[in-house]
Amino acid sequence: MNLTNFRDLGNIKTKNGQTIKKGLLLRGQVLHNLSIEDKINLEHLKISKIIDLRRDAELELVPSDTLEGVEYKNINLMEDLFDGFTYMKDKMDTLNEETAHEQMLNFYTLLVQAGDKYKKFFDEVLSAEGPIFFHCTHGKDRTGITATILLKILGVSDEDIYKDYLKTIEARKEAIIIELEEFKEKGYTEDQIKGLATAFSVRRDYLECFLSLIEEKHGSFENFIKNIGITEKDIKKLKEKFLN
Repeated sequence: MNLTNFRDLGNIKTKNGQTIKKGLLLRGQVLHNLSIEDKINLEHLKISKIIDLRRDAELELVPSDTLEGVEYKNINLMEDLFDGFTYMKDKMDTLNEETAHEQMLNFYTLLVQAGDKYKKFFDEVLSAEGPIFFHCTHGKDRTGITATILLKILGVSDEDIYKDYLKTIEARKEAIIIELEEFKEKGYTEDQIKGLATAFSVRRDYLECFLSLIEEKHGSFENFIKNIGITEKDIKKLKEKFLN
């Protein structure tokens, strides 16, 4: 299938030797301007629910294509926390690789504060009657963090979580080249292009920032999960539903 940054979390092993069931947890970027072939391939996956983590402005700018018979839910993960369009516009004049890296770390800091939205996500996951596809715009930051929380709950090691998270670098490589060419044609400077390249991909220290802040603010990942309203009963259901 030709969809950028689309992958199945199935077959990832947990620390106790179980594996995630294949075909039930799918992650990626927004489904937009799908080809007929893409739609046919997606239909074969029998997706029951799509969870879109984007902001309202993103939904209007890049509408998600609909799939027949698939339930669609929007959870604005950054509601009341971040206005991406205004933020990037304000920072564009000083954008370079260093400032973009700092902005990304700030963004991941904000993601720690989206607790009630993660709870809504897991409520939707638990109520789904079949395979789930969750995404944001590029399937890298909000999707990557949501996948991280999910994988940690299921018992996957941090190193294996990093491996999945960092797959985005290669998965988005060609798309980023095309995106940066468009910005070059618009007259963006070399420093700005380097900054955009940093913002358009992922780095290990982005995820390290998120996980270390959870430890700092909540004491442990287990406390974080408890504090955002995910119960032991929820965790048991998730494991029963998605682990072999």
